[in-house]
Amino acid sequence: CPDFATQFSLIASCGGVTFPVDISSKAPEQVCCTVTPEFLQKFGLGQGQAGDEGMVLIFTVCPTNVSFENVRFTEVPSVEGSRSEYFAELGWQNYWYHGIDQGAGRIVVLNEDNDGEDEAYLGLCSPPFSNGTMAWGIPAAWQPPSDSGSNRAMTQFAHYNQQFVFTADGTLSVSKFDHTAERGTNTVKKIDGVAVP
Repeated sequence: CPDFATQFSLIASCGGVTFPVDISSKAPEQVCCTVTPEFLQKFGLGQGQAGDEGMVLIFTVCPTNVSFENVRFTEVPSVEGSRSEYFAELGWQNYWYHGIDQGAGRIVVLNEDNDGEDEAYLGLCSPPFSNGTMAWGIPAAWQPPSDSGSNRAMTQFAHYNQQFVFTADGTLSVSKFDHTAERGTNTVKKIDGVAVP
């Protein structure tokens, strides 16, 4: 099959009879996440400390009426985001871009269900605390499996958002794929508004 979305025909034969067979080749169209994420904490910050939270997400590449098993997926790096107040401080300038250091450019090989794993995470937020946001519109790209014989380059096909919201009381919210992880300085952790252990 071609490594791009198209309609084409093959000629099939059986018992001396030949007939055309119409075939549709599909390409990835969008990315979604319907599975509830797992809360992610890497350092185990305690009472009175802010940040160190996010999500482990299982995302799906659509359409799902075709398998994109072994297709290579990536978030395109070096996307400059928007920032305000707390995150506009120069101490955060290395985070204003969704780059290699923040996980962009990592290749994820999709499984037979068109699924892959992703993290949305932010580390320690130091005092003094104040309100602030940091957000990106992240472009995604795909490429046929490396062993399929295709030499097709990465092709951008989708765009989605990731956002961090910080409040003056030290509560951090991390949002991506319509899911949100939240942690306050009281160490209460939530996914989509529901407390988790």
